[in-house]
Amino acid sequence: MRPGRMAAVVLVVAAVAVAATALARRPQPPGPAAAAHTHRSSAGKPAAAPARLVAVAGPPALPVRLEGLSATVAAGRIWVLGGLVDGNTSTAAVYTWRPGQRAWQSVGALPFARHDGAAVTVGGAVWFIGGGLGIVSDPQATALALAASGRATARALPALPVARSDLVATAAAHTAYVTGGYDGLTFATDVLALRPGERAWRTVAHLSQGARYAALAAVGGRLYRFGGLTPAGLTADIWAVDPATGTVRLAGHLPVPTQYLTAAVVDGRVFLIGGQTAQGDTAAIWRFDPATGKVTAAGRLPSARGYGAAVVWGGRVVYLGGDQGGTALADVTELAPSGRA
Repeated sequence: MRPGRMAAVVLVVAAVAVAATALARRPQPPGPAAAAHTHRSSAGKPAAAPARLVAVAGPPALPVRLEGLSATVAAGRIWVLGGLVDGNTSTAAVYTWRPGQRAWQSVGALPFARHDGAAVTVGGAVWFIGGGLGIVSDPQATALALAASGRATARALPALPVARSDLVATAAAHTAYVTGGYDGLTFATDVLALRPGERAWRTVAHLSQGARYAALAAVGGRLYRFGGLTPAGLTADIWAVDPATGTVRLAGHLPVPTQYLTAAVVDGRVFLIGGQTAQGDTAAIWRFDPATGKVTAAGRLPSARGYGAAVVWGGRVVYLGGDQGGTALADVTELAPSGRA
């Protein structure tokens, strides 16, 4: 829920101050599971994970400048849903792109204009969850699929237990997972799960502290939440959640407390891209190793930015839109693996 860039920056500054005093801010399209796939060497063993991501030529720019957007991959296309356009206005627009297209295609709209929601692909359908309109959070969830006409058709999914925007989501084992977010008063701490056909979201774990504008990734049967804005200010914490047992543990720390970052999994390593620190927007790309909890430098975006979205596309990461110094972006940056760790 983000009524404006200035309001968000004020919130960060205020949260940090409170914490310091009273409380202490063209590759071929992949299949649905591509975000967690592992390349194999000629000997049949998993290849070493890439050490860095480097910017290369990629898809065309978005048709409009967008921040607070959501993105996923389905039906051989990259999908972009909702977000904030110029004037900090929520949009319902849905765009897709696939190799060979010279521009993004408008394929329909969400039932309502929303920003700061979350998008995942489950069972071949795109799920858009939560989000906000103005300063009001929404509990609704919607599934989208392409009809024969090429337009997106929508159907309702079970609503979240409470309204929330600024949440994060990921998909694993045919299940959507949601955590974090804000309903206007409360930072959500629960981790929710939903499979196709289920009639209600299930709580699978609780984090000790809620966060907005974090990043979330699924790898190795666990969920990892990175950074975000907590009631005490920005955090560098990395939390690991086992959704099968509900176990939660502190798995590491980012080099610097960060919000508005994005996460993408390539060959079993999580790449954390861009975001905003107490010093402002960052171009940093970090690599997190779930086996060791170690975070290492792994490249840089062409320029500092955050509040965008990222998808894994044919073994590469595509970073979409975002915000730079208070201005929404239409830029699309493709990041290719370089070197091996």
